[in-house]
Amino acid sequence: MKTSTKVLMGLFVVFSQFMAAQLTQDKVNIEKKDTIEVENMSRYNYFPNLQAYYDNKTNLYIYKVNGNWVHNTLIPPNYKGYGLRNGFHVVIDNYSGDEPYSLLTIHKLKYPADYSTKRKRIVVEATK
Repeated sequence: MKTSTKVLMGLFVVFSQFMAAQLTQDKVNIEKKDTIEVENMSRYNYFPNLQAYYDNKTNLYIYKVNGNWVHNTLIPPNYKGYGLRNGFHVVIDNYSGDEPYSLLTIHKLKYPADYSTKRKRIVVEATK
């Protein structure tokens, strides 16, 4: 085998190992980035007009039925027109527990119902 062929083969081996290491590092960075974005996302939205919540982690609405808190994929028919894309809601930031309704009294005082037609989006920090 000629010397130039051996050199080229050696460079190919070194380069391919470098590329494999780089691809592995890129995959780790992407996975870390995805994890960070999920962790920083606000988990709950509060609907003052309904005194209800939406859980972004489980994709469920949380509202009261006969005095009990219910988790459901759909909002009840009597809550017509409300959802994340329409209807006044407040983004609850820095609370990731499983019972956002434990802060309902605070949320009702801070963010009273507003039946105006202007779209609003408010970001708040939880006090718990």
